Amino acid sequence: MAASTDKIYYVGQGNVGLAPRVTAGAINGGYKYVGDLQSLQISFKQTFVDVQENNTGFGFQALHAPTSIMADIKLTLSQWSSDNIRKSLWGAAQSGAAGGTVTGETVTAYNDTSFYLGTSLAGGMALGITALTLSAGATALVAGTDYTLDGSYGRVTILPGSTVVPAGAGVALTAGYTYAASNGNIGAFTGGPSEYALRLDSKNVANPFVDVNGSAFAAVGVQVYRVTFDIAKALDLVGKKDAPLELDGAILIDPTVSYVPGNPRSVLMNIMKA
Repeated sequence: MAASTDKIYYVGQGNVGLAPRVTAGAINGGYKYVGDLQSLQISFKQTFVDVQENNTGFGFQALHAPTSIMADIKLTLSQWSSDNIRKSLWGAAQSGAAGGTVTGETVTAYNDTSFYLGTSLAGGMALGITALTLSAGATALVAGTDYTLDGSYGRVTILPGSTVVPAGAGVALTAGYTYAASNGNIGAFTGGPSEYALRLDSKNVANPFVDVNGSAFAAVGVQVYRVTFDIAKALDLVGKKDAPLELDGAILIDPTVSYVPGNPRSVLMNIMKA
């Protein structure tokens, strides 16, 4: 078994878990890992009071006293899980939504244009459409003559030659269909900021230390006690590269931990090395 050493470089990889916290209170649930991530960065900023003396005639600096410390956090997520998107957009998520059947959904159709099914459902969308029926009153529309369906997205296109939906004013249609289960429905900006406890299980790949559990690299544990994230700055929805979710936020003091000078447990964060 190789021996770990404290005199080593650090190149970190690993997993980040987030546990919900009651605002300014205790952890209120277990840690859920965010999946693959590109980076986790914590930055610090201090402010100071500077005083120059007036006795020598040179105005030498006599005081450089710290007055505040701020800790910011940046988490770049690679995986677009429903929960990651929800955290990024201060939203609510319905994970693993079941499929179902809709009858009597009312839509308005226009000749040579498209409309989308699912307006009667939570989230206003439906994916994976099959068994579609469309009618204008007692008249049924015929697939390939009056319309085409892209069932993956729930998009119906009225064909230019349709006599049931002619050019001009819109025609009210009644739709019935079956929709597939989905991996999640996320409503953006339906809530406010949340607080989390953050744990990083890091592997120091610069330290090939085999521990008692057979891990190939030295373990580094990082605990950040109280984190709140801002809304994601951007969603790159169309592009040529993968689209990470970038979460910026702040590290706040943990009011459930007493500040004791010299105590190895901080009110902000702790780092432990194997």
